[in-house]
Amino acid sequence: MRLPHVLPEKMGLDLRLPARIIPMGRRSVTGRVIVRGKAIGCESNLEHDFLVRLAMDPTVADVLEQPVTIPYVDMKGRRSRYTPDFLVRYVCGRQTLWEVKFADEIKTERKRLKARLIAGRSFAAEHGLRFRLTTERLIRGLDFKNLTFLRGFLENHEQPVVESAILNAIRREGTSTPRQAIDAAFSNDADRRAAIAPLWRLVANGIVIADLMHPLTMTSQISARDP
Repeated sequence: MRLPHVLPEKMGLDLRLPARIIPMGRRSVTGRVIVRGKAIGCESNLEHDFLVRLAMDPTVADVLEQPVTIPYVDMKGRRSRYTPDFLVRYVCGRQTLWEVKFADEIKTERKRLKARLIAGRSFAAEHGLRFRLTTERLIRGLDFKNLTFLRGFLENHEQPVVESAILNAIRREGTSTPRQAIDAAFSNDADRRAAIAPLWRLVANGIVIADLMHPLTMTSQISARDP
């Protein structure tokens, strides 16, 4: 059986700008998510949720949508082109091309998608990249509701005095809960109410650690990351 292969006349790998601009059309769900200070475009609700996960991942350094178009020949010998959804650059230096698909879509479009994935993996290997396919099963995992909640606090302004008091209260106990930490740090109700958003900002930025696989509440167990 003939396997798809990447054509030799493919574009040079310039990953500074998108290879394809996401259209604003009625048929596609389009939008943007802020990741590391950049507005990244998406074409579906699932891509939106994938970008939310990236925005909350401290190992992610940068994201580019529609990063490169790959010419290839499919299993029937036909010339075609494929553009992966995202290129993700990680703090460690790794770069990964990501394809985002619903699990049902993979089943119904298996033959067409298989050729694209083979071309994507071949291109990635040639250029020292990784290539990954992900679905809603991983993107919308048990922690996703918490990530969505915390994203609302991610870009809040730092409040050094308030946050220092919260961190000191947590560190004195080793482990605590949001309610216990705030009660220990502040003596009046107004200050305690004002400290709730700064506490969740600390969790959103990974300064305070919580188990995101369980619903976050004011009684969740938390600890402070080592300075």
